Amino acid sequence: MSDPLSLISAGARRVGSMLSGSAGASPRNDAADFSELLERARAGDVTTGAPVRTAQGLELSLSDEQLARISAAADKAESQGAHRAVVLIDGMALKIDIATRTITDRVQASSAGLLTDIDAVVSVPDPKEKHQPLLAPPQVNPAAFAAAQTPLGAA
Repeated sequence: MSDPLSLISAGARRVGSMLSGSAGASPRNDAADFSELLERARAGDVTTGAPVRTAQGLELSLSDEQLARISAAADKAESQGAHRAVVLIDGMALKIDIATRTITDRVQASSAGLLTDIDAVVSVPDPKEKHQPLLAPPQVNPAAFAAAQTPLGAA
């Protein structure tokens, strides 16, 4: 039976050689390549290229370019530990299961309601605009939020 750590090491060497362009590297370089890859993954700079699909029965038409951008957003969300996210892209809000890379629903932001089971919101920039970060914590002004609330029954 193989040692699980040796399997990880072998995978890191293969990934490291892909990053550096070399066919073989010394063990010392392997560790540096793996550390570099790990840091890049944590920063969300490593993309899997894993395709995103839409759930069966969900009527949604997306271009290949939009699907590629959603895939990159899913990579970014996954690198931050997200499992389910809302992806904001081209005026749409899409609920996506990160693990299965499946768009499960289209969220209607204008309708009232509660959205649960979401641990990230990813804003995908328009490729024609200046690059913006894909994932950022929500910014809420507590005073403005409190002022906008109306008591129950008041309309």
